[in-house]
Amino acid sequence: MISDARKIEINQFAQDIVDLYTWEKFIEPETLLKNNRVKVIYDKYDSDFEGLTICRNNKFFVHINTKYIPKNSLRSRFTIAHEAGHFFIPEHNKELQHSYHPSKFKPNENNLIEQEANYFASALLMPENQFREFCNGKKFSLEVVEQISKRFGVSKVAVLLRFIEIGNYPLMIAFCQNKKLNWLVRSNDFPYSGAYKSKYGKELPENSVVGEYFRLENAKYTGIERVMADDWFYLNSDMIDKELNEQCFYSNYGYVISMVWPD
Repeated sequence: MISDARKIEINQFAQDIVDLYTWEKFIEPETLLKNNRVKVIYDKYDSDFEGLTICRNNKFFVHINTKYIPKNSLRSRFTIAHEAGHFFIPEHNKELQHSYHPSKFKPNENNLIEQEANYFASALLMPENQFREFCNGKKFSLEVVEQISKRFGVSKVAVLLRFIEIGNYPLMIAFCQNKKLNWLVRSNDFPYSGAYKSKYGKELPENSVVGEYFRLENAKYTGIERVMADDWFYLNSDMIDKELNEQCFYSNYGYVISMVWPD
């Protein structure tokens, strides 16, 4: 896992790069790489990777696999920004001089080098100063997530992971698929730290909004619903009457992300 000190370092590094340029609308990672003489190549490869950065004769090339990543998509922007992380982060760049490793995005990535490149991509596409300014005064909801997504040209998943790090409101997100909890993460200021009523790979809390979606027919709630804190957590008796907000968005790829936050 990336240390807090390393996150601060990468975050500031990305912000400094962004501040070197004037961007019309979005930060364009492909333009950024081209300005640094890195060629971006789109092709359909049989290998199981989304992005790959290689160095040959002191020249760098970023390969984007269109088998998985459509050109000019939100995913391609993040993938290119991720590969830019491998190029710009000094330790990664040095490693590329004699080796390379393919990248494929996973929100719960456990490889440190890939974690750092993901963090760089997030900080590059959603710079902290601009992100905080845009979020200022807004009350959290899926609508706000969608606004941030459009503002910065990134997916809702990317927005939520960035919001967990630097957002203006306590938040927990649960990534769910096939009636199971795949992974869960919460911001440092999220007020509940009790044990979860679900574990990775296990069934979801039955009274949560996302749990009811998978358990019951016609239980696809799209608005903000009120749930009890102890629907998600094992809590002391003096806290079981506390309420939380829960809202889900439903992907066309079969997964659901539940967002949980206090008033």
